[in-house]
Amino acid sequence: MPKKKAWKRRLELRDIMKERHEQKRKLKLYEKEKMNIMVATPSCSGVTDEATSSATPDPLYESEDDLSDEDDIDYCVEDEGELDIQALNDTNSECVAEKSGAEIRKLLFAEYEKVHGLGEGSGGVEVNEECPVVLTSEQVIYEMAENMNCRDKKCNGSGELTINREYFDSDIKVTCNVCERVIYEKNSPRMNVTGHKRATVSPITTSIVYNTILDGTGYSGVRKLSGVLSVDLMSKTVYERNKEYVHSLGKNKYDALQKKVQWSVVEYYRKMNIHPDDNGVLDIDVIYDGTWMTRGHNSNIGAGIVVEACTGFVLDAEILSKFCYKCVVNENKLKRNEISQEEFEVVEATHKESKTCTRNFEKSSGMMEAEGAKKIWSRSISKYNFRYSVFVGDGDSSAYNAVIGLNNNEGPYGRNHRVKKEECINHFAKRLGSRLRNLRERLVNKVVTKTGKTRFHKYLRGKGKLSDTTIGHLVMCLSAAIRRAKSYDECDRLEKLRRDILATLLHVTSTDEAPDHSLCPDGERSWCFYKADISRGKEPRTHQQMKVKINLPPDVKHLLQEVYDSLTTDELLERCLKGRTQNINESFNGKLWAKCPKTKFQGLQRVIAAFQIVASEHNSGYEESSLVPQISGAPPGKAQAQQEKERLKQSLRGKIESKKVRKRLREPDQEEEQDDPGYKAGAF
Repeated sequence: MPKKKAWKRRLELRDIMKERHEQKRKLKLYEKEKMNIMVATPSCSGVTDEATSSATPDPLYESEDDLSDEDDIDYCVEDEGELDIQALNDTNSECVAEKSGAEIRKLLFAEYEKVHGLGEGSGGVEVNEECPVVLTSEQVIYEMAENMNCRDKKCNGSGELTINREYFDSDIKVTCNVCERVIYEKNSPRMNVTGHKRATVSPITTSIVYNTILDGTGYSGVRKLSGVLSVDLMSKTVYERNKEYVHSLGKNKYDALQKKVQWSVVEYYRKMNIHPDDNGVLDIDVIYDGTWMTRGHNSNIGAGIVVEACTGFVLDAEILSKFCYKCVVNENKLKRNEISQEEFEVVEATHKESKTCTRNFEKSSGMMEAEGAKKIWSRSISKYNFRYSVFVGDGDSSAYNAVIGLNNNEGPYGRNHRVKKEECINHFAKRLGSRLRNLRERLVNKVVTKTGKTRFHKYLRGKGKLSDTTIGHLVMCLSAAIRRAKSYDECDRLEKLRRDILATLLHVTSTDEAPDHSLCPDGERSWCFYKADISRGKEPRTHQQMKVKINLPPDVKHLLQEVYDSLTTDELLERCLKGRTQNINESFNGKLWAKCPKTKFQGLQRVIAAFQIVASEHNSGYEESSLVPQISGAPPGKAQAQQEKERLKQSLRGKIESKKVRKRLREPDQEEEQDDPGYKAGAF
């Protein structure tokens, strides 16, 4: 037996190595034919972004790139080499190449640039290729100054260097040590900033501040860098001035890119033969999810974010805050009787009128998600001319109920344009696990011990029963069944999906005395060992041998059936048929809070600015969203180009890996003659 296991392990390792080589081959082909690859996605089934999020992914999330559920990835080069996106319904195309969400967004932006004739990267800002900063030691500059000669031919003096430092910027002046004539003088450039007494910022210092915003270190990052480079530490006031300047640049960049996003979404749907109505309003599908800065229900800041389901573009967000520093100071003064109630009301009214109050939400933190959804859906037409007609969300229906409850329960767009709800299949599958665990904890036996003590025994726990491992397997099989349903015909897709889900329950609860495999698929390649043996003309192996049975009392089986029946209603299954997930929202949330670490206090304006920067990076990539051209006039560096290249590569890598995982979930074992595993997670 050990030798047999070792032999099987060698086969598994061989298959893994084959998959890795195939993955590398496709990645190399992708790099070679990057600009000539034509894309045609068979269904608008949801898309997720690159798997570089700092957030810990859910165990059920197979990948953060989940655009489609087809098995094969074939690359084809167009004859004319143009970037084009064929209609999504064109499933009969002989030249089909699936791309990740990042690649689709890149293609749409490239088409926008082609149509409108705008430059890339700098966003319309003139850049100087000779502007990049050169880092060197002070000793090198002194030696260069000493080798300079005075311009006066009668004077044989040499250069004497004077450096006036201001944080990371320096003003350099070289004078003759004999006649004191100025040989060379160069001051760091300054840029005017409105709204400050000292309304100037310098490119180098601002670039350092911009970097601390990107990596989320803030002022502490400047302090550490100043210590390492032996540079005078800038004051908090100077840092805030530069930070506000970067935030204003980020907002301008975000607003400009969102116009491209709007055009790209309309163009994408046009290629799907979906056009705006007579009023110019387009119906689109979106994925909505809420996120909070800190865990629990006491977070002071939360956000609701909307992502377009087909392209993965981040469209809109509502950032809500329950905290305002000035309001808290005034409230504390009132508690200490330092000001009267009348004075407090006057101060609060003045503070509200100045529009500097950062408290825009008064209710509990848990209601932020619903409140954000109401505001986003209310302004979708006025902001983008979009009608968010399909709401893809998790099992929590509070946000969806808040949306359809607008305008006296007529919805945000009236009775003629109702918002439809679709389920995230990952959350839907986890709902089965929650209900099974609740059932296991609820069923107990009252046992009296020999000493007379009363114990409550949870008899569904333990090996061979509803253990955590078994529940996890059932959840994975439910998720696999939903993904597999996308390949069925529309006429009987619902019934086949229900049959596949119920088959898992009957399969694992079957015994040798009472086998029930009526819903399991037939054929020699069936994942059900019982049906496979019958199709081969063999005597079925025992359930004990295949380790697929769950030892449950007869009076408990109907309770499991009730759990499955509650999750296989027509209304719920219809919401899951497209197999969409919130993976892209989870990925974006991780990148957002990476720039606003939850370990530090973050204000409302800081979170809004971080969202604008992350959304720009997500929608257009690192190069085009970079603020370097606006700050220093230099083009984005090679490091950002390499980072963008790696982002696209990882996005495609995640798609290939997720497709292979799903392919293994759908297909039976190739070596069914050798130790059929029977029931296991992902086997059907």
